[in-house]
Amino acid sequence: KEKDPLKPKKPLSSFFLYCNERRPSLVTQNNNVLE
Repeated sequence: KEKDPLKPKKPLSSFFLYCNERRPSLVTQNNNVLE
């Protein structure tokens, strides 16, 4: 059986889950930072 190379090795940490949740609101608040 072949392993999927794109499959994550470990589950996402709680920090990454938090970041993924907060990112859209932070981008809209701080859109001038990206320029």
